[in-house]
Amino acid sequence: EILMGRVVDPQFRTSEYGTEAALFVSQLLEEAAEHVGAMTYAEEALRNGGTPEQMAEAGARWFRVARRAQRTDRQQEIYALWQQQGGAKAADSAAAAQAMYQMAYAARAQGDRQAARVLLSQVPTDSEFGSRATYLSGGLYGEAGDLETAEKWLAAVMDWAMPSDASDPRRLAIETDVRELAALSAGRLRYERGDLEGASAAYRRSDEN
Repeated sequence: EILMGRVVDPQFRTSEYGTEAALFVSQLLEEAAEHVGAMTYAEEALRNGGTPEQMAEAGARWFRVARRAQRTDRQQEIYALWQQQGGAKAADSAAAAQAMYQMAYAARAQGDRQAARVLLSQVPTDSEFGSRATYLSGGLYGEAGDLETAEKWLAAVMDWAMPSDASDPRRLAIETDVRELAALSAGRLRYERGDLEGASAAYRRSDEN
Protein backbone atom coordinates (compact mmCIF):
# COMPACT_ATOMS: atom_id res chain seq x y z
CA GLU A 1 0.00 0.00 0.00
CA ILE A 2 2.89 2.36 0.76
CA LEU A 3 4.45 1.61 -2.61
CA MET A 4 1.17 2.10 -4.46
CA GLY A 5 0.72 5.42 -2.72
CA ARG A 6 4.15 6.55 -3.84
CA VAL A 7 3.67 5.39 -7.42
CA VAL A 8 0.49 7.44 -7.89
CA ASP A 9 2.14 10.55 -6.42
CA PRO A 10 2.69 12.83 -9.48
CA GLN A 11 5.97 14.18 -8.11
CA PHE A 12 7.33 10.70 -7.42
CA ARG A 13 6.15 9.38 -10.78
CA THR A 14 8.37 11.87 -12.59
CA SER A 15 11.36 11.29 -10.33
CA GLU A 16 14.34 9.07 -11.17
CA TYR A 17 12.69 6.23 -9.25
CA GLY A 18 9.28 6.44 -10.93
CA THR A 19 9.96 4.00 -13.75
CA GLU A 20 11.60 1.39 -11.53
CA ALA A 21 8.72 1.62 -9.05
CA ALA A 22 6.14 1.22 -11.82
CA LEU A 23 7.99 -1.85 -13.09
CA PHE A 24 8.07 -3.35 -9.60
CA VAL A 25 4.35 -2.75 -9.08
CA SER A 26 3.54 -4.28 -12.48
CA GLN A 27 5.65 -7.31 -11.55
CA LEU A 28 3.82 -7.76 -8.24
CA LEU A 29 0.44 -7.42 -9.94
CA GLU A 30 1.40 -9.92 -12.63
CA GLU A 31 2.42 -12.43 -9.95
CA ALA A 32 -0.98 -11.86 -8.31
CA ALA A 33 -2.74 -12.46 -11.68
CA GLU A 34 -4.04 -8.89 -11.66
CA HIS A 35 -3.80 -8.53 -15.42
CA VAL A 36 -5.26 -5.06 -15.89
CA GLY A 37 -3.14 -3.57 -13.13
CA ALA A 38 0.03 -5.25 -14.39
CA MET A 39 -0.58 -3.90 -17.89
CA THR A 40 -1.43 -0.44 -16.55
CA TYR A 41 1.84 -0.07 -14.61
CA ALA A 42 3.93 -1.61 -17.38
CA GLU A 43 2.49 1.06 -19.68
CA GLU A 44 3.16 3.66 -16.99
CA ALA A 45 6.83 2.64 -17.04
CA LEU A 46 6.90 2.90 -20.83
CA ARG A 47 5.41 6.37 -20.77
CA ASN A 48 7.82 7.50 -18.04
CA GLY A 49 10.78 6.31 -20.11
CA GLY A 50 14.05 4.91 -18.83
CA THR A 51 16.97 2.74 -19.84
CA PRO A 52 16.62 0.36 -22.82
CA GLU A 53 16.63 -2.55 -20.36
CA GLN A 54 13.76 -1.03 -18.37
CA MET A 55 11.79 -0.37 -21.54
CA ALA A 56 12.44 -3.90 -22.77
CA GLU A 57 11.16 -5.30 -19.48
CA ALA A 58 8.07 -3.09 -19.56
CA GLY A 59 7.25 -4.08 -23.13
CA ALA A 60 7.80 -7.76 -22.47
CA ARG A 61 5.52 -7.70 -19.44
CA TRP A 62 2.75 -5.71 -21.15
CA PHE A 63 2.58 -8.07 -24.13
CA ARG A 64 2.97 -11.20 -22.02
CA VAL A 65 0.09 -10.23 -19.74
CA ALA A 66 -2.03 -8.97 -22.65
CA ARG A 67 -1.66 -12.38 -24.26
CA ARG A 68 -2.78 -14.15 -21.11
CA ALA A 69 -5.71 -11.78 -20.69
CA GLN A 70 -6.57 -11.94 -24.41
CA ARG A 71 -6.41 -8.16 -24.67
CA THR A 72 -5.54 -7.45 -28.31
CA ASP A 73 -7.03 -3.99 -28.78
CA ARG A 74 -3.99 -1.77 -28.06
CA GLN A 75 -1.05 -3.85 -29.20
CA GLN A 76 0.00 -1.67 -32.12
CA GLU A 77 -0.16 1.46 -29.96
CA ILE A 78 1.98 -0.06 -27.21
CA TYR A 79 4.44 -1.51 -29.71
CA ALA A 80 4.92 1.95 -31.25
CA LEU A 81 5.44 3.41 -27.76
CA TRP A 82 7.93 0.66 -26.92
CA GLN A 83 9.94 1.43 -30.06
CA GLN A 84 9.79 5.17 -29.43
CA GLN A 85 11.11 4.73 -25.90
CA GLY A 86 14.08 2.65 -27.04
CA GLY A 87 13.03 -0.83 -25.88
CA ALA A 88 14.47 -2.42 -29.02
CA LYS A 89 17.92 -1.00 -28.25
CA ALA A 90 18.35 -3.57 -25.51
CA ALA A 91 18.65 -6.22 -28.21
CA ASP A 92 20.99 -8.42 -26.17
CA SER A 93 18.82 -8.53 -23.09
CA ALA A 94 16.52 -11.37 -22.14
CA ALA A 95 13.65 -8.90 -21.71
CA ALA A 96 14.07 -7.53 -25.24
CA ALA A 97 14.12 -11.05 -26.68
CA GLN A 98 10.93 -11.83 -24.82
CA ALA A 99 9.32 -8.56 -25.93
CA MET A 100 10.09 -9.34 -29.58
CA TYR A 101 8.66 -12.84 -29.22
CA GLN A 102 5.50 -11.72 -27.43
CA MET A 103 4.91 -8.95 -29.98
CA ALA A 104 5.42 -11.41 -32.84
CA TYR A 105 2.87 -13.72 -31.25
CA ALA A 106 0.45 -10.80 -31.04
CA ALA A 107 1.07 -9.82 -34.68
CA ARG A 108 0.40 -13.38 -35.75
CA ALA A 109 -2.87 -13.42 -33.80
CA GLN A 110 -3.90 -10.29 -35.70
CA GLY A 111 -3.11 -11.96 -39.03
CA ASP A 112 0.01 -9.91 -39.81
CA ARG A 113 2.45 -12.73 -40.59
CA GLN A 114 5.00 -10.45 -42.24
CA ALA A 115 5.33 -8.26 -39.14
CA ALA A 116 5.54 -11.39 -36.99
CA ARG A 117 8.38 -12.80 -39.10
CA VAL A 118 10.32 -9.53 -38.93
CA LEU A 119 10.01 -9.48 -35.14
CA LEU A 120 10.98 -13.14 -34.80
CA SER A 121 14.10 -12.56 -36.90
CA GLN A 122 15.28 -10.15 -34.20
CA VAL A 123 15.08 -12.71 -31.39
CA PRO A 124 18.63 -13.99 -30.73
CA THR A 125 18.80 -17.74 -31.33
CA ASP A 126 20.83 -18.24 -28.16
CA SER A 127 18.29 -16.42 -26.00
CA GLU A 128 15.68 -18.11 -23.82
CA PHE A 129 13.12 -17.49 -26.57
CA GLY A 130 15.30 -18.58 -29.49
CA SER A 131 13.80 -22.04 -29.95
CA ARG A 132 10.26 -20.77 -29.47
CA ALA A 133 10.83 -18.02 -32.03
CA THR A 134 12.14 -20.53 -34.56
CA TYR A 135 9.22 -22.88 -33.94
CA LEU A 136 6.74 -20.02 -34.39
CA SER A 137 8.50 -19.04 -37.63
CA GLY A 138 7.91 -22.54 -38.93
CA GLY A 139 4.27 -22.28 -37.96
CA LEU A 140 3.92 -18.98 -39.83
CA TYR A 141 5.27 -20.49 -43.03
CA GLY A 142 2.93 -23.44 -42.63
CA GLU A 143 -0.06 -21.15 -42.17
CA ALA A 144 0.97 -19.28 -45.32
CA GLY A 145 1.02 -22.54 -47.30
CA ASP A 146 4.80 -22.77 -47.69
CA LEU A 147 5.05 -26.27 -46.23
CA GLU A 148 8.58 -26.95 -47.49
CA THR A 149 10.03 -23.94 -45.69
CA ALA A 150 7.89 -24.67 -42.63
CA GLU A 151 9.32 -28.16 -42.41
CA LYS A 152 12.88 -26.82 -42.59
CA TRP A 153 12.27 -24.48 -39.67
CA LEU A 154 10.57 -27.17 -37.62
CA ALA A 155 13.32 -29.69 -38.36
CA ALA A 156 15.87 -27.12 -37.19
CA VAL A 157 14.12 -26.89 -33.82
CA MET A 158 13.69 -30.67 -33.63
CA ASP A 159 17.46 -31.13 -33.98
CA TRP A 160 18.38 -28.12 -31.85
CA ALA A 161 20.77 -29.00 -29.04
CA MET A 162 19.50 -28.24 -25.56
CA PRO A 163 21.06 -25.06 -24.17
CA SER A 164 23.95 -25.67 -21.85
CA ASP A 165 22.52 -23.31 -19.22
CA ALA A 166 19.04 -24.88 -19.15
CA SER A 167 19.41 -25.96 -15.54
CA ASP A 168 16.25 -24.14 -14.46
CA PRO A 169 13.47 -26.80 -14.35
CA ARG A 170 10.94 -24.39 -15.85
CA ARG A 171 13.12 -23.55 -18.83
CA LEU A 172 14.13 -27.17 -19.28
CA ALA A 173 10.46 -28.18 -19.46
CA ILE A 174 9.70 -25.45 -22.00
CA GLU A 175 12.68 -26.34 -24.18
CA THR A 176 11.69 -30.00 -24.10
CA ASP A 177 8.08 -29.19 -25.03
CA VAL A 178 9.15 -26.96 -27.94
CA ARG A 179 11.31 -29.73 -29.40
CA GLU A 180 8.53 -32.28 -28.98
CA LEU A 181 6.01 -30.00 -30.71
CA ALA A 182 8.48 -29.32 -33.53
CA ALA A 183 9.05 -33.05 -34.04
CA LEU A 184 5.32 -33.77 -34.10
CA SER A 185 4.65 -30.92 -36.53
CA ALA A 186 7.54 -31.91 -38.81
CA GLY A 187 6.33 -35.51 -38.72
CA ARG A 188 2.84 -34.47 -39.79
CA LEU A 189 4.17 -32.40 -42.70
CA ARG A 190 6.39 -35.27 -43.86
CA TYR A 191 3.51 -37.71 -43.64
CA GLU A 192 1.28 -35.43 -45.71
CA ARG A 193 3.79 -35.32 -48.56
CA GLY A 194 4.33 -39.08 -48.45
CA ASP A 195 7.69 -39.22 -46.65
CA LEU A 196 6.71 -42.02 -44.31
CA GLU A 197 10.29 -42.82 -43.27
CA GLY A 198 10.99 -39.19 -42.42
CA ALA A 199 7.69 -38.91 -40.58
CA SER A 200 8.48 -42.01 -38.54
CA ALA A 201 11.91 -40.60 -37.63
CA ALA A 202 10.32 -37.33 -36.48
CA TYR A 203 7.69 -39.10 -34.38
CA ARG A 204 10.43 -41.19 -32.76
CA ARG A 205 12.24 -37.96 -31.86
CA SER A 206 9.08 -36.66 -30.17
CA ASP A 207 8.91 -39.84 -28.10
CA GLU A 208 12.52 -39.34 -27.02
CA ASN A 209 11.65 -35.92 -25.63
